[in-house]
Amino acid sequence: MPIAKETKLQSVGEILSEMGFEKGAKQSTKAAFIKYLFKQAYGVDVEPPTIYQTSESKPEQLAFNFDENKPKVG
Repeated sequence: MPIAKETKLQSVGEILSEMGFEKGAKQSTKAAFIKYLFKQAYGVDVEPPTIYQTSESKPEQLAFNFDENKPKVG
């Protein structure tokens, strides 16, 4: 019976690099993609370790005051 050839495990960074992710890409984008891969491959939801989670601020509702009485430019 043939013995399987040993393969070197790649880091996530190496895999993302091979897939074309830029080194300067946001960490949250990379994490979202890896989470998606786990979900598709194994059907599980994963979260990155807390040391890699960022405390992002809450989304802010933007308000615009469009005054219809202002003269139009152009």
